[in-house]
Amino acid sequence: MVANLEKIGKLIQEKRNEMIKSANENGINSEHTLRFSQELDKLMNAYQKIEKQPASEVHIAFHQTVIIMQKPFSDVKVF
Repeated sequence: MVANLEKIGKLIQEKRNEMIKSANENGINSEHTLRFSQELDKLMNAYQKIEKQPASEVHIAFHQTVIIMQKPFSDVKVF
């Protein structure tokens, strides 16, 4: 799962760069730019779909994460 997220993440970045380049060269409303935007949306949706799937790899990574805070957690406001 993590490998898939990394692969899609790279594809998202590449597609975003293509979209920005197209917008600079052809305008933000050009057919090419809009096509890149739609393709980017599909990639981002795929990323979110995979990310929401429960996986032991994610749980393991979370349990191995260390969070260092400058003030006590009770003082942190959550919005």
